[in-house]
Amino acid sequence: MDGNDGGVDLVIVDKRGERMAVQAKCYADHNMVPVQTVRELVAAKWNHNCILTLLVTTSDLTGPAKKEAEQFRVEYWHGGVVEEKLLRWGKWQPNRGRLKKA
Repeated sequence: MDGNDGGVDLVIVDKRGERMAVQAKCYADHNMVPVQTVRELVAAKWNHNCILTLLVTTSDLTGPAKKEAEQFRVEYWHGGVVEEKLLRWGKWQPNRGRLKKA
């Protein structure tokens, strides 16, 4: 697994008590997330008693990683999705490239 986090950076618990394991990867655009990362997240969700998984990356997943994510129902947000969500939430200004204080 990845370092000391056991392959999970964050566990989100919703109002119904359902748990989501989240792994974040900050990679350069040309450095895509490998299939091994998806496999580690799938295994780690059980260790953290989660039923859902989300992989967030600043780049994208390799072809095999996308296939594995779809097979094991790992939701993933690549750089474009993250940028869109931040813009929609009004927390990011593209010309500055950092979060605004709320």
